[in-house]
Amino acid sequence: MTLFRQPRLVESAPEPLREQVIVINDDVDTAMRTLVPARFGRDSDEGYRLLMVATRMSPYGLVRPFVGQEVPDWLDEVCVASARGILTLGD
Repeated sequence: MTLFRQPRLVESAPEPLREQVIVINDDVDTAMRTLVPARFGRDSDEGYRLLMVATRMSPYGLVRPFVGQEVPDWLDEVCVASARGILTLGD
C-alpha cells in the first residue's frame, strides 16, 4: 500500500474493498491533526507537514532498504533521532 498514492490505490482496489481503502488513513490523519497543536502550540499546515515527515516519511525512507530482510536493531535509534531532529524545525 505504501507504493501507491491514495487515489491510485482506490482505483486499483477490488470493488468490495474500495470504501475501506478510501478511509484507511482517516483515523491516523485525525490523530496527527490533534498532535500538531500539542507539539507546536497551535494548529498549522506547516506543523502538520513536519509531523508527517517526522513520523511517516522519514522512518519509512530509513527502513525501506531493509524490507524483506532483517532490519538492524540500531535503526530504531536512528528513526527516533531523525524524527526528533525534524520536529525541532517547527520550534
